[in-house]
Amino acid sequence: MVRSYYQKVKIRNKLESILKQLKNPEELKNLNQEINTFFEQYEAPKETSGVAL
Repeated sequence: MVRSYYQKVKIRNKLESILKQLKNPEELKNLNQEINTFFEQYEAPKETSGVAL
């Protein structure tokens, strides 16, 4: 679980560094929003059982 989180962070950081090369800041902002939305779809559901891990 932790490993997949760090993999997502690594991918996100790489994409953000690539996107910084765009010339239009508004385009970068919109694309960054889309990327964040994309990654939010794949986040693991939060534990609700009340059992401490």
